[in-house]
Amino acid sequence: MTGTSILGTPVKRLEDPRILSGDARYVADLELPGVLTAVFVRSTVAHAHLGGVDTEAAAKMPGVVAVYTADDLGLPDMPAFA
Repeated sequence: MTGTSILGTPVKRLEDPRILSGDARYVADLELPGVLTAVFVRSTVAHAHLGGVDTEAAAKMPGVVAVYTADDLGLPDMPAFA
């Protein structure tokens, strides 16, 4: 053991100036033809039991290509915790 530790030692992050000044680029900033963005919506109520999901309004919004629920995809129910 050398006696030096990284714990408690300040580390200068090289990417911070770009992020803080707004000059950083992210994958979401790329504009590629034909690329779609997926959005996942979850319940806003923890441990809620959903009786159903009405996707009609979302499907009619401008730019929406498709709206899927677990039922549409044939996904099995997920148990909360064992």
